[in-house]
Amino acid sequence: MYSNNYPTCLCSFGCNTFNITKEQTLKEVGCEKHIKKLLFVLVIVTLMLPMFISCEEDTPIDYKAEFLAKLKTEVEKLPGDENVIETASLIGQNFTIEFADDVEIDAVKTAAEGFANTIGSLVTEGTLTLTDLPAGKKEYSYPNPNINNLKEALKTYLQGPSVIQEGTATLNYTAQVTYRSKSISLNGTVTLKGLPEL
Repeated sequence: MYSNNYPTCLCSFGCNTFNITKEQTLKEVGCEKHIKKLLFVLVIVTLMLPMFISCEEDTPIDYKAEFLAKLKTEVEKLPGDENVIETASLIGQNFTIEFADDVEIDAVKTAAEGFANTIGSLVTEGTLTLTDLPAGKKEYSYPNPNINNLKEALKTYLQGPSVIQEGTATLNYTAQVTYRSKSISLNGTVTLKGLPEL
């Protein structure tokens, strides 16, 4: 039952008391002015909410991982149709090139050229260093590395004593390249398999 005191508005906007009859309820009478204000506020909040919600930031691009993934794809194309390179792979930052049976030592020139050009196809500039080669012949700069120098230097190196062991030789390399305007450092090995014993 209603008391003789008029009830106050329940919309929390600070209304004065209503002149409500005993036959009426707050729900029936309502507070039209403040209900409109409340709806207006709700609409504004709905429109502005996305501006204040902390959306997940875009996942940062791992340029090095992207570069290595593309390099892996290109390296696997090295075998080609020349029947010189049997297989080529990149695991992590380590390259492995296996030659077809009965290749001559000159086959390393094909491998050297393919290896250097594969990196060059993806970078705008940089330096490849084969750390085991002699001074003056170990560093090759992109975009125009001296491929002929590299091929001859690698062949000469492999002809050194005890470099090839059971048909396999491994060289260490480093590279500092620019890919999509980002500087990327690489450090690994180049393993050549199936080489002829000298």
